Amino acid sequence: EEIIETQPDSALKTLREIDYQNEKSDRNKALYGVLMFKALDKNYLTLAPDSLINFSIKFYQDKNDNEKLGEALFYKGRSYKYAYKNENATKCYIESLDKLADSRNYSLLAKIYSDLASISINQNDIEEARKKLIISEKYLIKSGKTKDALYKKLDIGNTYKLQKNYNKALELFKYALIESTDSLLTGQAIQEIGLTFFYINQYDSAIINLRKSIQFPFVENNMAIRLYALSDSFFELKQLDSAFIYAAKSLTFPANFYTKKECYRILAN
Repeated sequence: EEIIETQPDSALKTLREIDYQNEKSDRNKALYGVLMFKALDKNYLTLAPDSLINFSIKFYQDKNDNEKLGEALFYKGRSYKYAYKNENATKCYIESLDKLADSRNYSLLAKIYSDLASISINQNDIEEARKKLIISEKYLIKSGKTKDALYKKLDIGNTYKLQKNYNKALELFKYALIESTDSLLTGQAIQEIGLTFFYINQYDSAIINLRKSIQFPFVENNMAIRLYALSDSFFELKQLDSAFIYAAKSLTFPANFYTKKECYRILAN
């Protein structure tokens, strides 16, 4: 429980070494379920089995332990969200918020509102998503997680970008960039600025920012996105040699289907 935030891989390894099925204490079993789902989530792994978190939920319901029940319901909701069962996920999140009404676990509350915002975006309710992201950001600030709050600022900016309010989006992206003291966050903020210029066909400005962004570390498929947008900006300016180089380079990084498809479009043309 102490190392799960800072060393989630070690925490997961330790948890897997515990023979929880033969644990005689129901309280320990219930705690184990919450910690296992938390560790799996921190390591970006599938949240399973359901029986584990269901036992935790039942135990904390019977004990009227709203704090732990709220946390268990959150991870149950997140398992539904990852399975694209948004209705079930939303139900768990709302119930979790009800149980955490008097909680000071601001970090957990921020996660719940962030997940609810993600579901709202999937349902194309951008205004509702933005309201929830703003609440999430406020809870992150309360919990002292300044860097995470700035990431949430980027998410809020992206809701404006989805509504084609590019000036407001750029304002928020630039604010996060100015306040950033973290290289990952800085790279992400510059990426969002570059992509915004790309969407409004200001390709010279897009190239300046996207070139900067590829000098910074990245997570998941962000490098592929940066390189693709850089390639397409050069393509629109008829600078085909540069477009070819960056499209080919983008394909060497992890990417989603859309990014790969667009890179092949550029290369084919």
